[in-house]
Order: sequence, then C-alpha cells, then structure tokens
Amino acid sequence: MRRIEKIAYLYEAKRLVDLIIRRYCALVKEFSLRDYSPFIRNIINHVDFNVGEALSVKILAKKFKVSPGNLSVQFRREKGMALTGYINAKRLERAKSMLHGSGLYVQEIAEQCGFLNINYFSRLFKRRFGVSPLEFRKKTATLHKL
Repeated sequence: MRRIEKIAYLYEAKRLVDLIIRRYCALVKEFSLRDYSPFIRNIINHVDFNVGEALSVKILAKKFKVSPGNLSVQFRREKGMALTGYINAKRLERAKSMLHGSGLYVQEIAEQCGFLNINYFSRLFKRRFGVSPLEFRKKTATLHKL
C-alpha cells in the first residue's frame, strides 16, 4: 500500500504492476508444486522454463548432479509419470499454443519446442490431440473465424 501511495510517475506504476504479477505467478507456481520435493520442483521449473532447449533425462541429471536412474525413479515416484513424458507433454502444449497463435511453419514450431524430427513431433502431436499439427491449425483457424 505504501509503495502505491509513493508512486509519482507512470513508469513507477508499471514497474510495480510487473513486480506484483511476477510475485503472484511465483506464489501460484510454488503453491501448485508444494506436494513435490524441492529437488523435483527444481526439475519441473527448469523444464517448464526451458522447454525449447535440449532436455533429456541424461542432460537434466548432469545439470542437477544426480544419476539418470535416480532422477527417473524419483520423478516418476513424485510426479506419477516419466520425465521424458513430462518434457514431451510440455513441448506439445507449447506447440499447440504456437500453432494457434503464430504464422510459423510447423517445422519451425517443432524446432522451437525442442523437437528435432518433424515426423516424431507430428506423431506425438496426433497421439495427444487426435489430429495432426496442420489439421489442428486449420480447425482453430476455422473456429476463430466464426
């Protein structure tokens, strides 16, 4: 409240709004991950914020200084799914959003989401959403026009 009352310029108000939003998002994220150990929370956060980067059990194990086997077992125990499945699910959700909201080619979207093989990406996308990436884009474009 005191910080709001001290605002003299518009840019100060914008900075405060940005700070409030960042803190709120951090609290929501922390609350939603409260059932996980700090280690798994760090893994989840790293994947969520770096979904387009090279991610694998081996890479994450090296980064977080654990064995790939221990990482896989602990992640599955706490999250209830394989780490590679979680990574792919996050990548597919991002791709879905990009297909809906950008004019990028499917190949570019796949690459930006961390998929190096377009066929693998298309196969996973269709398995998860029931349609190919191109069909999804056409459907959402048609619905958006209505």
